[in-house]
Amino acid sequence: MLAAMLLLAQGSALVFSPVSDVWVYPHASDPSKDAYLRIWGTTGEAVAADPSSASDFSYSYLRFDLPAPVEGRKLAEARLELTQVEKPSYTLDLAKANPLQARPLIGDFDEKTWTYGDSIKIFPGKETFGEGVPQSIEADKAVPIVIDLLKGKADFRVAAETGGMVNIALTSTLDVTSGDRTVYRLYSKDTEKEAWRPRLILRFE
Repeated sequence: MLAAMLLLAQGSALVFSPVSDVWVYPHASDPSKDAYLRIWGTTGEAVAADPSSASDFSYSYLRFDLPAPVEGRKLAEARLELTQVEKPSYTLDLAKANPLQARPLIGDFDEKTWTYGDSIKIFPGKETFGEGVPQSIEADKAVPIVIDLLKGKADFRVAAETGGMVNIALTSTLDVTSGDRTVYRLYSKDTEKEAWRPRLILRFE
């Protein structure tokens, strides 16, 4: 944490890995070991209107532990870097029409104690921090998806400039029932290759 604070004081970019991440779905596997995060919506919606009726939706949650910024510093940049698994089930045009969304999360979670029943009280917010799609798709290559967290209506600055635990929900209107099981399938923090794991990058000035 001291090294992070020194970087923060110098205005350099800070890179954070999730301390927890979970795939939120009734039939999800052990969240402490799953190498993948999966996201989809249904009937044109990214988030269920009623958290108790969300079994047709698939979300993924990320939790980061951020230091309190040096007094007087303001957040200048915040981006979430994710990696889509090889051979995605969607086209680039379909992704552009149904981007991956980052939202605030109502409630707190820990992957070590998570159960799907928690999703009734821990669920995505209404507004988004931002959204993103792959710049290109190459069938046999993992591709990055970068989300600018300062572009949406939800205010990420408040969380980042306060520090502490910050939660992000990943959602999308990409519909798994539309054919070919179209979903965002991303590498989680538990994947073996470090370069493919989720990263939160912040820069203060």
